[in-house]
Amino acid sequence: MLFKKQSIGICTSLFLLIFTNLFNLGGVKAQSLSADIKIIEEANDLMGGIVLVWCAEELIEVLPFGKADLDRDISVTDSTQFRIASISKTITALAVMQLYEAGLLDLDKNVSNYLGFDLVNPSHPQKAITARMLLSHTSSIIDGTGYSGFLSASYSNDPIPSISALLSSSGAFYTSDLFNNTIPGSYFNYSNLNFGVLGTLVEKISGQRFDQYCKNNILQPLGIK
Repeated sequence: MLFKKQSIGICTSLFLLIFTNLFNLGGVKAQSLSADIKIIEEANDLMGGIVLVWCAEELIEVLPFGKADLDRDISVTDSTQFRIASISKTITALAVMQLYEAGLLDLDKNVSNYLGFDLVNPSHPQKAITARMLLSHTSSIIDGTGYSGFLSASYSNDPIPSISALLSSSGAFYTSDLFNNTIPGSYFNYSNLNFGVLGTLVEKISGQRFDQYCKNNILQPLGIK
């Protein structure tokens, strides 16, 4: 995981960037890898992270770099803990694809059929939103102004509001800016909310709470705590 100094969020693009740069270095030797990472860190103003080098099932190197806390000048170490954040999207995608492989989910079917409410872009009500679009951030759903209030309510309200309260036009948290004006499936627009919908799909189809499904079907089988 990598952080930029001016951002508190995970920068997934930077995670890819560091490995792209390492491959472009060509013929990297283990003893020079740390120095190469330092060059990438400084060139891209990275906050800090850890690079692991694996060969088959053997961990070859653990290379921490940068700061875990910039203000207090605390360096990243091999025991630094990171906020998981959008790594959870990978787990969500695995859960969705398990349901697909089991024949329980059609990636190109209107997700409204699974969710139990109409999920439509009001600018393009005739165009179905599919799981494939949600997975690829092309659904036209965006993190509009209603999203923040919905998140707060999901942390504090009892019972937790359904996602339909956010994405259904009659919902208490619905705002018109939760969708862009593009035709679903035609335009990439990164959105956390896409994966909230996918998590709900997992619950609806599996009949299990999302975290329990992932624990039972992904984390425990992989030996991940």
